[in-house]
Amino acid sequence: LSRDRADALDSAVARTDPQLNTDLSPACYYMGLILWSRQLEGISSVLGGAPRFVTLASAAVIALAAVALVAAARLRRGGRSSSLRAATLTAIFVVGGTEISLDVASIMAFQSFYGYVYGRIALMVAAFMAGLAMGGIAGARAAARGAALGAFALQQWGIALVPVHFAWAVATIGAMPPEALSAWSSFFPLLVVGSAVLAGAQFPLAASLYRTRNDEAGIVAGRLYGADLVGAAAGATLTAVFLLPILGLVHAMIALSILNLGVLVAFAVPALSPGRAS
Repeated sequence: LSRDRADALDSAVARTDPQLNTDLSPACYYMGLILWSRQLEGISSVLGGAPRFVTLASAAVIALAAVALVAAARLRRGGRSSSLRAATLTAIFVVGGTEISLDVASIMAFQSFYGYVYGRIALMVAAFMAGLAMGGIAGARAAARGAALGAFALQQWGIALVPVHFAWAVATIGAMPPEALSAWSSFFPLLVVGSAVLAGAQFPLAASLYRTRNDEAGIVAGRLYGADLVGAAAGATLTAVFLLPILGLVHAMIALSILNLGVLVAFAVPALSPGRAS
């Protein structure tokens, strides 16, 4: 390198906030994204500035914003039904993003621990889908028995706790000696089953909360499924590109728990408002 380029490189390194690259905090992966994104004008600057905004405090602000939006829906339309429907759609959106984020995090963690992943992706996805199916059956039966807001809120509380317990489980597995770690490779896909059961059970209850006398079942299902898909798309992108590389797996899971707790608090708005949903 010339003296000028060497000085520029030293200056750039000096301005960089160092971050240790570990199995559960892939900082080098993020640096690689920034490097390759320089081929696309404007994207590299977005990635480079993202660490200033992707923090646990940001997750808390977004959670408060979700509560504020639900409260605004009640004040604007003046009904418990409107705020409850807004809270339900918000919950499905956030839970959709949370579930796909857990899936992405489990794939990343498995690859970091074992050095391969393609032979397990099908098993991880199958375990996740099986959990959704089991939860959907249980949720449909609960909704048929008249379970609604209380059961939905309880499941939202469970989903809010899942990411931090998932992070603890992954960190515990990662700290195992090599022989024990190898034995856990076949059981790793089961880490996502619990959250999938909760999410699957929540969907039928969400339909019963969201639907009014004048709504067709197909329209309700379409709106909720759309919110779930949009949330999943946003969650997969944000988690893979920003949360995991910048915050690391543990803090990323804490951020997801904060967001889901915000949704849980949002349900206090319709629950405390007078009247009953139509």
